[in-house]
Amino acid sequence: MRARLLICNQRFRRKYPVTPRHREPPQADASPSFDIPTH
Repeated sequence: MRARLLICNQRFRRKYPVTPRHREPPQADASPSFDIPTH
């Protein structure tokens, strides 16, 4: 069970690399450019 969770975690980290910015609260990331749709 624990090994499976670790493997899933590694896959998730590979897909979404964790950077110092992601550790900050979502409110800190809120900015005018964030509200503008990029797609």
